[in-house]
Amino acid sequence: MRRGDGAVGLRDGESRRGMTVEARSAPPIRFCRSSPAMSTFDNRERAEENRFAHDQELAFKARVKRARLLAAWAGPQIGRTDIAAYGDELIDADMKEPGDEDIIARLLADFAAANVETSRHVVEIQLQRLGEEAKAAVLAQG
Repeated sequence: MRRGDGAVGLRDGESRRGMTVEARSAPPIRFCRSSPAMSTFDNRERAEENRFAHDQELAFKARVKRARLLAAWAGPQIGRTDIAAYGDELIDADMKEPGDEDIIARLLADFAAANVETSRHVVEIQLQRLGEEAKAAVLAQG
């Protein structure tokens, strides 16, 4: 083992010509929250979390708005006069499980209970059309 200072093969604590060799270690690496790299990373992470939360909030508001629009569309056809209450019922039905199957099933059941003929296709088209309208309205609000 050869080093540039003339010490050859000496280990910690050995001496040559009256000098003791001591092992040196590199200074410890410290990660501080105030370092520029970490604060940049933290800021990006925080911004991404905020954006995700905002997107989730907008998606929720759009689903609620869509359910209210569906209540305004289906309510008069099935003889419901309390459109706001029917909208709340559709919101509850829509939040039972992920996806649209729960609200489609509820609407089809309500049409069948009122003896009003409609098809699943018609309900799905209204769901999509009113969903796009609700999303546009929520995005316009900010």
